Amino acid sequence: MFFVLTELPRINVQAVDYVVIAVYMLAILFCGTWFGQSTKSTKDFFFGGQRFAWWLIATSCIATLVGSYSFINYSERGYMNGLSSAMNYTMDWYVMPLFLLIWLPIIYFTRVTSIPEYFEKRFDAKTRLAALIIILVYLIGYIGMNLYTIGVAARGMLGVNIYLSAGIVTIICLMYMYHGGQTSMMMADLFQAGILVFAGVLIFVLGIISLGGFGNFWQHLPQSHQLPFSGFNAPKEYHTVGIFWDDAITGTIAFYCMNQGVLMRFMSARSARDASKAMLVVLLLMMPLAAIAVSGAGWVGKAMQDAGLLQQSNFEARHIFVIVTNAVCLPGVFGFVMAALIAALMSTLDTYFNAVSAITVNDIWRPVIKPGQPDQYYLKIARYAVIAASVLGFALIPFYA
Repeated sequence: MFFVLTELPRINVQAVDYVVIAVYMLAILFCGTWFGQSTKSTKDFFFGGQRFAWWLIATSCIATLVGSYSFINYSERGYMNGLSSAMNYTMDWYVMPLFLLIWLPIIYFTRVTSIPEYFEKRFDAKTRLAALIIILVYLIGYIGMNLYTIGVAARGMLGVNIYLSAGIVTIICLMYMYHGGQTSMMMADLFQAGILVFAGVLIFVLGIISLGGFGNFWQHLPQSHQLPFSGFNAPKEYHTVGIFWDDAITGTIAFYCMNQGVLMRFMSARSARDASKAMLVVLLLMMPLAAIAVSGAGWVGKAMQDAGLLQQSNFEARHIFVIVTNAVCLPGVFGFVMAALIAALMSTLDTYFNAVSAITVNDIWRPVIKPGQPDQYYLKIARYAVIAASVLGFALIPFYA
């Protein structure tokens, strides 16, 4: 999801907030490197030895889905459109039969290592090359977009230089990914998913408390914002049913069926049964929680504005997440929320670092540039590819700016 990110409002940050952010980043670095010690082969690096349980895969999928832009973007949607902003996260159930009965068995039992490899098995080498180029451009571009987003957020909210903040986050993520690959990523994302979901839900709950309870929140929410399908059939001139088909066609199928990083999670399951369980938990439990986490600030922000509880009367809708956070969070809590934004970024970055690395080794280096080498050689190339992905993503920040 690409959008224009303007400068965010500055928040009065306390020393305790910086301490919370620093502790979080050190904890993630320790967690990722500690659990990555068992990585000894390319199978470990890309798929964690295919030993992960369903609950770990489901949690890490949410960490990847919620990017650093999600809180800002979907809070704006929640403020503008109400509960219908949750449709982006709660309407993925329809893809369940397609994924569970067709796509998942194909990728799991054929043991493909990448999406381009599947395209060659299904079609030909030219199709594999086309898929390779498209997916690499997408992955590296997405890395750059997330780095730019967190840089702008940190500059606006903390007063930190955009390149400094993006650089620090990149280095920390790169350190544990270089060390442990998929295993480091999965264990770090378990921690990060808990932080980002809890932080988002916490802001929503604190907003409701500040309004005097759920009844007051609902009372101050405009009727149009209480509807789950706002503008469902608009505009009538087009063959569309609003955001349902828009996000389903352009987002959901691509996310679960064509996203190399996401598919590598399901391919890391210890069995096809565990992979199926993970998908069910993601769609029916984790996605609704994520919807509340990323949109909740927008919902309570609209109600707080109607109740006269926001100090700022005139502001841009895209700033509502920061404004609500500033209104309901005590010192230290904001640091935790900022850590959640960083967690959302890092959990997306590590996924795409690993995806770029897997495609580089399994679609370029192993079959084309230097076939027939020992596995340890390809493991070294995989780690170099992680470095290259981080450098290229960081280099795109001026382009997005």
